[in-house]
Formats: sequence, structure tokens, C-alpha cells
Amino acid sequence: MSVLDRVHRTLQETWPRRCRPLYLAALFVLQLSLVLDCAKPLAQAISIAAAPGLAPRGWPVLLQITATIAAVAGTTLLLALPAVALLRHWRDGPRRFGALPRWAIAVALGGVAILSAGVVLGVLTSFLPLESRMTAILIARPAAIGGLSLAAGGVLAAEVLRYGDALPSSALSEGEP
Repeated sequence: MSVLDRVHRTLQETWPRRCRPLYLAALFVLQLSLVLDCAKPLAQAISIAAAPGLAPRGWPVLLQITATIAAVAGTTLLLALPAVALLRHWRDGPRRFGALPRWAIAVALGGVAILSAGVVLGVLTSFLPLESRMTAILIARPAAIGGLSLAAGGVLAAEVLRYGDALPSSALSEGEP
């Protein structure tokens, strides 16, 4: 067996133990970011776009209220996805994590890294020299938004495209919950 084969085998066996804490932290950061950054704009968009109460009397009002309720329910599910995934991972343990597609986990972790870099750059903007502030602002916000989108897409893809419980038990440590 070559050195490359041994390294590949070692990574295959230890990958779930090494990346699971990062993925669980990514779920927490994503949940926090969705609640802090997205809840208010989504609520404003629903109230403006749905314009509840402006339809004429009768069945149009009922349809409009039903559609508004559907929009609120869908938004609630969207904002709660990372929390639900985090709770399911907490309940099911490492076996659930091992069944997630690795490419989706990589997208989620990369998205959280970009989101974090954008947020840190935004916070540090006031400490930068005056001539660099506008450039930092123009980079920080799109980076945070792009990272949030990548993280959400990666988590959604990982949780939806889960392989079942196909992780070999040798890849799990004895002491993990």
C-alpha cells in the first residue's frame, strides 16, 4: 500500500470525527445569522408584497390572508432549518453526520468561513485607515451575504441529500454521543 493510499484511508476513517464539530458549529452560526440578518427583511418583504387586508371584500380577502399565512409559515420553516438540523444531529449522533454528502458539507463550511470573514471585515472597517474604509465596506457586505447563501445552500443540500445511515461503525469513536 502506497503512502497516498494510507493517507486516503486514514482520512476516510477519521473524517467524521474531525469535521462533525465544525459542521455543528456551522449550523449554529447559520441559524444565528439567519435570525439576525434575514428575519427582519423577510418580514418586511412579506408585509409589503402580501399587503394583507387590501383585497376587496369576500373571497379575495380569504385568499389573500391564506397566502399571507403560507408566506409566514414558509419563512418560519426557512429560518428554522439549521436549528432543526442541529437538533437532529444532536439526537442521532455521528451516524447522521457520516451519511451527509461531503461536497455539501464542504460548501456549508466554506460558506460559513466566507460569512465570518465578511462579518469580521465589516466590524474592523472602523479601525481601517479612512481611504480603505469604503473598499472594505464594499467587500464585507457582499462577502457576508454570499457566505450566508453558500452556507444555507450547503446545509440544505447536505440534509436533503443524506445517504441514510451508511457510515461504517469503524469510523465512529466509542465515546461520541
